[in-house]
Amino acid sequence: MTMEGQKRKQLNLRRKTSVLLIWFLFVIAYFSGLKSNNFFEEPSGKQAKEVNYPRTLLKPSSCKINEKVSDFLVNDIGIGWEDQNGAPDWMREICPDVIEHFDRFPYFSEIPVFDGFSRPLPIQTTNYAAQSVCTMKIVKSIAASVQARLYLHASSHLGAIVHGQPIPWDDDVKLWMDNKKKNEFLGICDLFGNDVPILASPEIVRLHCEDGRNALKVWLQVEGIKKDAKDMHSPFVDLLLFRIESNKIVELSTNGKRKQNGVAFNVTEFFPTQPFYFGGEYFMGPRLTLAERVYKFEDCVM
Repeated sequence: MTMEGQKRKQLNLRRKTSVLLIWFLFVIAYFSGLKSNNFFEEPSGKQAKEVNYPRTLLKPSSCKINEKVSDFLVNDIGIGWEDQNGAPDWMREICPDVIEHFDRFPYFSEIPVFDGFSRPLPIQTTNYAAQSVCTMKIVKSIAASVQARLYLHASSHLGAIVHGQPIPWDDDVKLWMDNKKKNEFLGICDLFGNDVPILASPEIVRLHCEDGRNALKVWLQVEGIKKDAKDMHSPFVDLLLFRIESNKIVELSTNGKRKQNGVAFNVTEFFPTQPFYFGGEYFMGPRLTLAERVYKFEDCVM
């Protein structure tokens, strides 16, 4: 064996030894942490109260359940990805954390049509929900590049609290951004589009941003996927805009004017914000006290 071959062999051996050592230390730290936090003990007495759901989710439900539809969804519709091989390759390349989440917590594998309904049931597939969150991740990266802060808004804020991912029967996801950053954000979007895809292999994926009047519409266009109306591809991220005025954070149209029926929150109620887990990613959002006032956690719509 040449001198160079011996050095390469020694280097590989050192790498393997380092990896094994790191994993060994990780296992020790992991199980030490579990034991120190009583993960191996059955909760009882005072400990049991500490692992209960937040009070916002303990209110008696007012839902009127259609048992036929519920039985149909539970018994007749599969869950998981549309393809038996799992998530699309392009999504694995861009959003592995999102894929890992929906591998564990999937939605339906298809949009079903229930007898007696003229339209497909308004539920999300796993692919649709995962692509929504993947697009949110891209939006968050662009916003960070122009020093813009994003916040979960409306149904996505509620989805983060109740589901930890998009609401199953919602058709989009919503984020909120300061209107001052709109032009900078769109400037980054314009760097992509038809000419410069954000991913060229294994599939061509393009980023698009358009002014939808009520919000900036952001979506990922995968080559070969059929377009929806107005030359847009769902799912969208609705990137809504806000401005802070008179100690209130108010919702704006994309022209910078306050929406006639837009929401407005007291700054002291909205801030400080907190992180929320959402489909494998983390996004900032307003405090739970605001959510308890705005949303009716005991209600559900299907």
